[in-house]
Amino acid sequence: MIDDEALQAFAGTLRDQPPFLTVRQASRVLCISSWLLYQAIRLGELPVIRWGRRVVLDRADLAAFVESKRDAGVIEHPREATPARRRIG
Repeated sequence: MIDDEALQAFAGTLRDQPPFLTVRQASRVLCISSWLLYQAIRLGELPVIRWGRRVVLDRADLAAFVESKRDAGVIEHPREATPARRRIG
């Protein structure tokens, strides 16, 4: 789980960026591939601004996208039901 210091460091890193970022810049800030960001754009998960052929991300939209991906980190597995065994004999 990410602690508060790490979260603050990330928020500061994003805040230090220009208000609009290219996909390549955003991928470097987030330490993920450009392909993952383009996939999120294609799926409609991440809004973009298109200027001709250039795709630009608003810093606030990028922060909201990252926040939407937050996971509590706890996965509850339902107990697997084991079939009752019959005794023969």
